[in-house]
Amino acid sequence: LGTMLVVGFALHNTTEGLAIVAPLTRTRVRLRQLVVLGAIGGLPTIAGTWIGGFVYTPGWALLFLAVGIGAIAQVVWQILVQVATRRAGWSTLLDLPDTAGLIAGFLVMYLTGFFVLA
Repeated sequence: LGTMLVVGFALHNTTEGLAIVAPLTRTRVRLRQLVVLGAIGGLPTIAGTWIGGFVYTPGWALLFLAVGIGAIAQVVWQILVQVATRRAGWSTLLDLPDTAGLIAGFLVMYLTGFFVLA
């Protein structure tokens, strides 16, 4: 299960990174800009991993998990708004194969949580 989670996170982060960088393909981007954008996206994750690995208290865990949940909720909301706007309304949102895949992914992530012991 641990190996599958690591592979899943790696695949998720790769596709997420490509989605973030894709708009940059319309213009010429310097290496420095890519390094700065990579640092903005990656350094907080690395710092959080180090801090969380060495310092653990329930209060801090609750705070950072709440921030993470808020960030995920914001991303989900933005995706739903973009899909609905692109397809001319919320009524077509439930008919999209994209939405079915998104919901299936959420369900798999949720069900995987039952296999991880707290």
